[in-house]
Amino acid sequence: TRGRKVLYLLLFSLFSGLCMSTKLNGIMLFVIFFISNILVFLMSKEKKVTHILYGALPIIIGFIIFVSLNPFTYSDPIKNSQYMFNSRMKTAIAQARAFTESSIQPGQGVKKIFENFYFSERTQYFNGIKIYEQLGLLKNHGTYLFVLFSFGFVYTLKLALKKNETAMVILCTFITILAFMNHYLILDWERYYAHLPLFFVLFQSLGLFFVIPYVYKYSKLLTERAINRARK
Repeated sequence: TRGRKVLYLLLFSLFSGLCMSTKLNGIMLFVIFFISNILVFLMSKEKKVTHILYGALPIIIGFIIFVSLNPFTYSDPIKNSQYMFNSRMKTAIAQARAFTESSIQPGQGVKKIFENFYFSERTQYFNGIKIYEQLGLLKNHGTYLFVLFSFGFVYTLKLALKKNETAMVILCTFITILAFMNHYLILDWERYYAHLPLFFVLFQSLGLFFVIPYVYKYSKLLTERAINRARK
């Protein structure tokens, strides 16, 4: 959109198709792009048919690449692709039954994500900050980070409501990933969370960016009061 080169769209389509061919949950990239594209289309003043066509292009190209690199799908691309996803889910269910200590109840994926990143004994491994360890704040550091995350998320949401496209895409991506993971995450294994730290660090950083001016003003106010008391 807005004069960007079609080459970027083609490269995205290529890399997304390769990601999906490498690991099936790479399909999230296409869903994220499709939803983001629809949102941008609905909020843009100039609604062009080409915008919708560009939105469908990555899905078509990505699926062609996926099928081309998976001979199993040749006889019936749609049916056999669906079989691959169903088969992988059955494998995950079997693994969850075998490793009961790591199993997650259906629909509890988002809950487990936030527990790991903010409210569990393993938080320092998922979302640790070295300076907190050095200051002896390790016990409660997840709570502090969650507060920053909340500020950052609300700040991004505020920008998205003002039709900031970058904020819209970030929120759309994060929420779509959470929705997918809430469905398919049934094993509490660290590698399944690898794509999430980027978003948590981003929201926490935005939260810090949002909070610092208020902390500065409050500190300045306290300093002025202390000086006035000292003069009296």
